[in-house]
Amino acid sequence: MKRRIRLFIVVWLLVLTGTAGAQYDPGETMEAAARDLDRTDLVIERAKEVVVESGSERAKNLLEAAIRLQRQARSEMRSFDFDNYGQIAGQRLGKYTMSARKKAQRAIAVTRQADENENHVRRRLEMTDELIRRIEENTDSATPENILLVLETAINKQQRARELFRNRRLKMALQLTMQTRKSLERMAEQISGHLKTNRHQNSLQERYYTLLDRIEVSEVAHRAEVKNRLQRAEEFRLQAEKYAAENRYSRAEKAMQEAVNLLSRITERFKTPERIKNSLESMTRRMEEIRSRVGSSRNQQSARWYGSASEHLEKASAFYLAGKFEEAAVQLQAARQMLSRAKKSLED
Repeated sequence: MKRRIRLFIVVWLLVLTGTAGAQYDPGETMEAAARDLDRTDLVIERAKEVVVESGSERAKNLLEAAIRLQRQARSEMRSFDFDNYGQIAGQRLGKYTMSARKKAQRAIAVTRQADENENHVRRRLEMTDELIRRIEENTDSATPENILLVLETAINKQQRARELFRNRRLKMALQLTMQTRKSLERMAEQISGHLKTNRHQNSLQERYYTLLDRIEVSEVAHRAEVKNRLQRAEEFRLQAEKYAAENRYSRAEKAMQEAVNLLSRITERFKTPERIKNSLESMTRRMEEIRSRVGSSRNQQSARWYGSASEHLEKASAFYLAGKFEEAAVQLQAARQMLSRAKKSLED
């Protein structure tokens, strides 16, 4: 009696903990075995619901195996002989029904994992879609043909990945959308470089024409040297256009920069005359301010310094009128030094 009670307790612990290999000895009841089978039936019914919804082929195969094992367990139940073959029959019954329950539980787990995988793949597809959208926003008629071809190929691959996803071929869909994303990321870098170069190129062109307008209305535009520089700058500009048409953006940018640099140097040249003109006027005023003091002073050295300053100032004016601005600047510097010495001599 004690042995039967002990075996009954062990069997029910196995049932309650879901351990595979449950068995029924002669001392156990048909009711206990039936309840264990019923528990497996409940798990199988639950698995049927989620497996059908998931559409997972793997889960479906596990469920079908669970149903076959449970049928075998029911068959063992019908031939359950407690008196003569209880232990052997109980072992077979426990093995079948617990294996069936585990497979049904595994089918449920697979569907849950499939749901997680599906959400993961869906997110990856959405990320690739978003990258395609951003890239399309940054493309225009000036985008290089090779970049547009890569984009078109990527869009076709993404559409194929979407089809695979709808057909629940998640692994292939994930692999394809990840490959597409990698190619798009490389292309995004190219487009970013293209846009940056294109913006810089447009900025250089705008700078070029602004400088050209200023030069053409300036007083130095008629000079042969300036005309030669303008022609050379135009050659660089045309060369830049040619490189850009060939998608050789680095060279196009370099050529356009050379054109702008040439025009910038010309504008610096005609800024120089204005500065010299202002300096001549300033020096003339300073000379006038101390002329009377020098004339009334008995300081001969001061008079000599002042006379020397006047000579340099006259030479600077002559060079300025002749368009020799560098020579004019040298004479102006000498005039400043002489005038400074004259003033210091007067103060002493």
